[in-house]
Amino acid sequence: MVNRNVDFHLEKVPVQLQSLTKKFSDEGKIITAVDNIDITFEKGKLTTLLGPSGCGKTTTLRCIGGFYKPEEGKVLIGSENVRGVPPYKRPTGTVFQNYALFPHMSVFENIAYGLRVKKMSNQEVKDKVNKGLELLQLDNMGGRLPTQLSGGQQQRVAIARLLVNEPKVLLLDEPLSNLDAKLRIYMREEIKNIQRKLGLTTIYVTHDQEEAMTLSDQMAIMNKGRIEQIGTPVEIYNNPANKFVGDFIGEANFLKGYIEKIIDDTAVIRIDDYKIKSKVDTDEFSEDDRVLVMIRPHDVEICDKDEADIITQIRWAAFLGAQVNYQIVMPGDDDFTVYDYQADQIMEANEDINLKIKKSLVIEKL
Repeated sequence: MVNRNVDFHLEKVPVQLQSLTKKFSDEGKIITAVDNIDITFEKGKLTTLLGPSGCGKTTTLRCIGGFYKPEEGKVLIGSENVRGVPPYKRPTGTVFQNYALFPHMSVFENIAYGLRVKKMSNQEVKDKVNKGLELLQLDNMGGRLPTQLSGGQQQRVAIARLLVNEPKVLLLDEPLSNLDAKLRIYMREEIKNIQRKLGLTTIYVTHDQEEAMTLSDQMAIMNKGRIEQIGTPVEIYNNPANKFVGDFIGEANFLKGYIEKIIDDTAVIRIDDYKIKSKVDTDEFSEDDRVLVMIRPHDVEICDKDEADIITQIRWAAFLGAQVNYQIVMPGDDDFTVYDYQADQIMEANEDINLKIKKSLVIEKL
């Protein structure tokens, strides 16, 4: 648990990126890593930049921290445009994947390093470092060297070193990537607890969707240097902006069809010989539109034939203990997965299966 008596003077400020663009040259070819993005990171909230490798999320973080100079756009921390300000003069603190601890210094001296650079008194340094050790549950480890710590403990030291300098913004670049699976789960809970306790504006880069959904107040999904969607984890999961987002966040099936009719916000979609009802944005879609429909595997129910929206066959089945995953034969040979959480027995390949679609979403025009 975080000690509630620990007090840092941390100012809550938003971070805004306006038309931010960053390019690199690779063997004479210009690559746009960040492509004219606009986003506001809300003050006191934890926002994740989430996307596949090479999508521009780390480059965006490094532009905020001052490690890269963008070709265009603004980086506003609070009301201050910090473009052109070097990293050591920005009100930010960055934790990298390798934590960047000084191996020859004790934990205490690693945390104290920035304070000594600011020429604080020995007593001020001692007070602040001890607060950092207490907050990060490192009370008895001040005299140890980084090599004597576990990966999780090293990460806490890296965070403590930043917090004692009282940054306005905390930047985390895939900080859990070097930890084993069990420790990753523990440390992401610790990071969220600390962030909530301090109310510090935090920007967190990851390619791990589960990590992002667990930690985030807000998520920004990136692809090819652009932001595809910004929202809460619930908003993005339930209402992805397009196929890329729907496919990247969680498991999803996609079927092609056309809209036969729309009643209120529900469309009747014709998919070959089948009809399903689907939620639709009537400002964007109309009758007769060819569309892509997204269906989550857990939003499909195995049912009796007279209740079925789709009657087809099983391609293969996989027993996973708490559930059975069925791969289903679909029109157009599209991949289609169904989760069955209440299976008394496993159905076999080529066996007929009756499916009821409980929830679906018209996601894109074709």
